[in-house]
This record gives sequence, C-alpha cells and structure tokens, in this order.
Amino acid sequence: MKIAEFLEGKSSPGRVKRAGVDCSKSVTALRKQAKNSSGEKQKMAHWCANMKSGRKKKASESEIAEKSSSKKQAKTMTAACKNADFRKKVDIPKDVACDFHKADKGTYHEDLDELRQLAGLKKKEDTLENLSISGNEKAQMMKKYNIKPGTEDWFKLWFSKPKLTGEEFKEKDK
Repeated sequence: MKIAEFLEGKSSPGRVKRAGVDCSKSVTALRKQAKNSSGEKQKMAHWCANMKSGRKKKASESEIAEKSSSKKQAKTMTAACKNADFRKKVDIPKDVACDFHKADKGTYHEDLDELRQLAGLKKKEDTLENLSISGNEKAQMMKKYNIKPGTEDWFKLWFSKPKLTGEEFKEKDK
C-alpha cells in the first residue's frame, strides 16, 4: 500500500478477510465475535456489525430522479399529495405523489388558484363570510318582512347556506 493512500485514511483491502471475520454472519453473531476477540479481529468484527446494522440514507431532494414529465402530471401529483380523496380517486400512493411533488417544486406550478382547485380547496374569499354584515342584513329583512323568531321563514332566513348548497332565502310578499 502506498504511504499517501494510508495518510488519506484509506485502508488496505482485505483487512476483514485477513483478520478471519465472516461479514455474512448476523449482527448479533458479529457483536459476540467482537466481544470474544482482541486486536484487529475485534476491530473488523465491530466494523462489519456496524456496516450491517447501519440505516440506508434517505435521498435528499437533489438526489430524487423522478420528476414529472408534463405540467398535467405535476399538477396531478401535487393534488394527490395534498388531498386524500383525490389520491384515492386516482389510486396513487401518497409517498409516490409527494416524492414527485418535492422533485417538481418550482418547475411547473404558476397558478396557485388552479392548484387549489385541483386539490379540492376553495379560495379564501369563497369560504370566509363577514358575519356582522350578514347578520345586520338579516335583521333588516326580519323587520321589513315582519318575520318572527322561531317561525319557518326565520329558520330559512338564518340557516340557509347559499355558499354551500346554493339555497337562498326567498322573500315573500307582505
């Protein structure tokens, strides 16, 4: 072995075999062998056990090779990642959809409203309602049409959900 390679931290090949350690054994067997050995054999048994028990590294975002091949696929994967109902409908596993979504970040998506629609989310202005204005308007309608609390018309006025069901209070003639 060259001295330069040794100084760089590279070890000579075949150390494990020369020490008489079989790396194909289980981690437990290797730990037992290391405990009952000394010197180079102990080091190599520990090294083999550590290599076998080590976890696989997760791929970082830069290492993910799977990117969407089209804008339509990118939008589908984003919607599948963010919406469970849509994911079931298109039958794409969450981890696959989210991997594609992470790999595609900043590539295809320009229109946020379109993404919200694909994911089944509504715009903020569609879901929020200014309750004080609506309450005031409803109170004025009660006075105008002489609607008493607890009557059928009162329930229709106060509990109709036009943004959810499209149902609206229909004014009756006086």
